[in-house]
Amino acid sequence: MSVFHVTPKVTNASFFAGLGVMPPPGTPLPEPGYNIQLMVNPTAKVSGTVKVDEAKRTVTVIIDATVKNLTQQKDRPKELFVPSSPPEHIGDEYKLRVKLAQGKILFEGKFSNVLNP
Repeated sequence: MSVFHVTPKVTNASFFAGLGVMPPPGTPLPEPGYNIQLMVNPTAKVSGTVKVDEAKRTVTVIIDATVKNLTQQKDRPKELFVPSSPPEHIGDEYKLRVKLAQGKILFEGKFSNVLNP
């Protein structure tokens, strides 16, 4: 069976550094990573990987969206969480870029590498 690559629209992207405090006992500790909000075919399987360039203070999330059938379903909101360790430089501002594996940039923004209280 064939798989087709589709291009989602990225509506927002952000970094979650984790918690600055320990959660109550028995509560799992949320892992750090990148939240990517998309508009994409509802049947699409979306995955992502992270590359960090510390020298340029740039984080690139590379996403891939695939469908098994090229149906013309209306795009719907979907969230992708890509787990990743925080960048090295605490408190610094980083560029955040989301792009397709083929190289097309879908989103650019900035974030500060700080813990959320």
